Amino acid sequence: MRSWWLAAALIAALYPGIARAVTIGIDVDPATPEIDDIAVIAHPSQLRVRVTVQDLQAAAPLNAFEIDLRFDGSRLRPLSLLDLDFLPGNTFEVERRIDPNEIGFALAVLGATGATGSGALFEVTFETLGPGRADFDYGTVKLSAPRGVAIAHDLTRASVEILPEASTAGLVGLGFAGLLLRRRLTGSGRQ
Repeated sequence: MRSWWLAAALIAALYPGIARAVTIGIDVDPATPEIDDIAVIAHPSQLRVRVTVQDLQAAAPLNAFEIDLRFDGSRLRPLSLLDLDFLPGNTFEVERRIDPNEIGFALAVLGATGATGSGALFEVTFETLGPGRADFDYGTVKLSAPRGVAIAHDLTRASVEILPEASTAGLVGLGFAGLLLRRRLTGSGRQ
């Protein structure tokens, strides 16, 4: 019964930085220096989304990760998945999967090293399929330090509002203006 306390104490002693959770985030506007979890874009267009990690400690460097990024496949279609070389040294891909509603990516370092600090793990380029809100969320998320020790983490989600094409919105607005003008003209003729 008390054996799990002993295991937790042993892990905390060996990896003191592990107790502090790192943050996994989704940056929907990587062109800006801060991590943006909300963006507005016009349809049709392409959207670059980065999955980031923040606050990795030297006591528990990131040696491997597995992340499933979920998204609204009725609004977005993934075009590409790019490893951003955050993990140091020789790495190998464990998984690279692109499905209509989910991206799966897993990477590991060969050896007992790992990354510290903050950075971008990978980037996905999407094309918009139509206007509306597209939310990003996670499926499986696993982070590990050398020797397979799990790294505690918090998750932040993101969303993108996809607006109709500017010319379409303009035509709809022009149509409403025409209807209002017609109503006024026919309404004034009845009086």
